[in-house]
Amino acid sequence: MSDALNALLDQIGTPAQLRELLAIEGVDDAFLEGFLQQAGAAPALDRIFGVMAERFSPERARGRSGVVQWVVRMPDGDLPYRFAYGSHGATAERGTARRPDVRLTVTAPVLIRLCAGRLNVVRALRERTLRFRGNPLVAARLPRWFDY
Repeated sequence: MSDALNALLDQIGTPAQLRELLAIEGVDDAFLEGFLQQAGAAPALDRIFGVMAERFSPERARGRSGVVQWVVRMPDGDLPYRFAYGSHGATAERGTARRPDVRLTVTAPVLIRLCAGRLNVVRALRERTLRFRGNPLVAARLPRWFDY
């Protein structure tokens, strides 16, 4: 089963493909968490953050650079990711940033919806499914810096 899930995950390379996954009947938060657990949470999130880095648009960020610390809450424990961005593009890797501009904490299903463009950051903040600490402008502007 894990090999089939990893093969499916390897095919996800765009936000549109994440939206297709979310559109499948029966795909809810419990399904997404189970999917990630069975596929291997860290490798699955590596892929999702890789897509995020690939879809970052330096032109949309208008010369801004910085670091976002993501913390993805999983049933077996939190997984931290550093997302560095600038005029060169973006990189994402597992680990903790020394001095991030903002720290964003989410569950995996919320992260997937954000990356797919299916969840508005303001709504997620209001519903407290996305928590942040640090520069509120970075948190608010970040979604606009990607090619969905």
